[in-house]
Amino acid sequence: MNNDRIVESLEILNRQWLDLKHEYDSNSNKKRKKFFSEFKHMDLLSLFGHLRKKILFLNIKEHRPEENISNNEWVKSLKSGAMNTKTVIYSCITGSYDKPLKPMYSSNNIKYILFTDDYDHADGWEIRRIPEYLKEKNNSEINRYIKFHPFELFGDGFDMSVYIDGNIRPVSDLSYYFSKINSDIGIALHRHRSRSCIYQEVKACIALHKGNKKFMLEQIKGYKNVGFPEEYGMLECNVIACDLKNSMSHKLLNMWWEEFSLSKSGRDQLALPYILWKNSIPIDRVCSLGNNVYDNTKLQIVDHR
Repeated sequence: MNNDRIVESLEILNRQWLDLKHEYDSNSNKKRKKFFSEFKHMDLLSLFGHLRKKILFLNIKEHRPEENISNNEWVKSLKSGAMNTKTVIYSCITGSYDKPLKPMYSSNNIKYILFTDDYDHADGWEIRRIPEYLKEKNNSEINRYIKFHPFELFGDGFDMSVYIDGNIRPVSDLSYYFSKINSDIGIALHRHRSRSCIYQEVKACIALHKGNKKFMLEQIKGYKNVGFPEEYGMLECNVIACDLKNSMSHKLLNMWWEEFSLSKSGRDQLALPYILWKNSIPIDRVCSLGNNVYDNTKLQIVDHR
């Protein structure tokens, strides 16, 4: 069986799995049962926290998640990438936050590399230890450093890199993403599935107790003061395709790391739209991987531990 047929078979199976999962998740009766099951085991403080989060989200502007790409686009995407594109798929797991997920697709032009000190072996992955010079950082900072520095970590050995979070399983040929990267920008991500404004994202982060509230508010206040607009757009940052021969991608990732580090907010999604705006790059030029990473048949996303 040739690579295109393998890709097609894997993604059709994953499409069926995703459809079943979406059907289960959207079943209102199951949602009610889940809520009442959780409700029975909540103490008063937990119940208050649950209701508080629901109330906070009433004031957050969101849109309904879309399909990742149209059906016609999906059919066209059921193919392997160019065999001469040397690709590294890499991830980072620290603090046992995730369990490594075995890739389902292999090819001579693709290498899977996992940076971790938590595991000595992971099926399908080459294990690399966390560099010593990063050990003084916390787990979140280690992850982001590795996420934003493929040029430093892999040198000239590859044409492209694809970073994925530790809770993502590669299902299909991710070297295909090289064809989706705009050559004048050098990186490609997914559009955020439910929000399009970092000012709304901060409200969501506060409601979900993500990031540092004080520093997040200071960060977006600084952005507002220099004219960064509302509704500029947002990106999911759990999958990043990068052209490693592209000077602009190198510049953007360096700026992203610097802005993330300076902000101390702990949320890299807030910094990227601002960095793109500073470089006069519309979000639409970067979200070429699709509109909903959770509906992407080239991947499977599981809950964090």
